[in-house]
Amino acid sequence: MKCPKCQTDNPDSRKFCRECGAKFLLLCPQCGSGNFPGDKFCGECGQNLTHPSEPASEEQSFCKEPRAPALGIQDYFFMMFHLGRDYELYARLLKKKGDLAKARDHLNQAVTIFRECGADGYLEKAENDLLALS
Repeated sequence: MKCPKCQTDNPDSRKFCRECGAKFLLLCPQCGSGNFPGDKFCGECGQNLTHPSEPASEEQSFCKEPRAPALGIQDYFFMMFHLGRDYELYARLLKKKGDLAKARDHLNQAVTIFRECGADGYLEKAENDLLALS
């Protein structure tokens, strides 16, 4: 498994990256919820994670309708990182236009996303930009 934060290769059995300590989550193919490596069933919907093509039994699942297939963890963090960058860049534009309230709102969104993704350098920069707007 490749770490979404630092791109270090790790054995699939690991729960945390050996290089940066990032937590690995296994996304359920049925509902998209995060589960730990080694979990046999999804903690949210009961989907069998050892044989993902096997549907969860009626007793195991509280999901009424199947959701779209979940993204892989690397794809999810990649997508979220770029969403954070979009918020950050739009905040710069709003600041230049003089709309400081909206710029702060967008930077707050960027900070939340960068924190979730583990993009520490971008997180620090966005937090500093947010402090400068206060």
